[in-house]
Amino acid sequence: MLLRRVIEHVREQNWTAVGIDFVIVVAGVFVGIQVSNWNAASVDRRLAQSYLTGIADDVRSDIDEARRTADSALARIGAAAHVLRKAGVSIMAPAVELARVPDVGALGGLESSEIPEVDAPSAGQRDRLWSLATVVYMYDANRSAYDALVSSGKIDLIGDPRIIRALREYYYLVNALSATQIRTVAPTRQKIIDVGIERGYSHWGEVDEARLIEQVKGDPALAAAIATSRELAAVHFLLSAALDQKAQELVRLLEAEAP
Repeated sequence: MLLRRVIEHVREQNWTAVGIDFVIVVAGVFVGIQVSNWNAASVDRRLAQSYLTGIADDVRSDIDEARRTADSALARIGAAAHVLRKAGVSIMAPAVELARVPDVGALGGLESSEIPEVDAPSAGQRDRLWSLATVVYMYDANRSAYDALVSSGKIDLIGDPRIIRALREYYYLVNALSATQIRTVAPTRQKIIDVGIERGYSHWGEVDEARLIEQVKGDPALAAAIATSRELAAVHFLLSAALDQKAQELVRLLEAEAP
């Protein structure tokens, strides 16, 4: 219909009408493109929010996981320190060191830390001192939503640079803790378990407190294994506590941006 009118106006040399028809066509195309762009932008916003909602749910579960990891580490520190002090062993390190140079990234401020003082196990727990000093809870992050976002190649849909930076810092710490567990915590834990087995201690079994302490007094390898478990627990605690803090900051940011 519009094309027929244009042809008629050209034949009649009614250039004003031709110009009006041209404006109508251009305006129609422009409006159509804008509507398409608005629809696409709306879909992108909903998709980005869906990813962020999933990530927030994952990080909330990570907070519980990080706290369980930190609690396990503190229990090891308390039990190991109790045994070593009772045995009169003076090889307890005052601090742990993650890096010798300052870190300007997500690990900034975590290069070294004093090993926290933790209450000794209660009297009812003293028959499990070896287990308390050596059993490790391994942190396991739930990162399915973030991995889906990254693999989709659509992380640029997150328009807020603060959220992108917070996500990268958080998952950098997640990777750091996971790598530490794989490369350091797990193999060292196995060596400590082996030391105990060689001396007749089951990893989860009961032990006589007096016997264990007496044996630690005269066995440098056993004492060193318990001291190492304490130091390793301090590293585990340091990273999991930092992760817990970063996770809470990220959740607050995501909740503030939620519609």
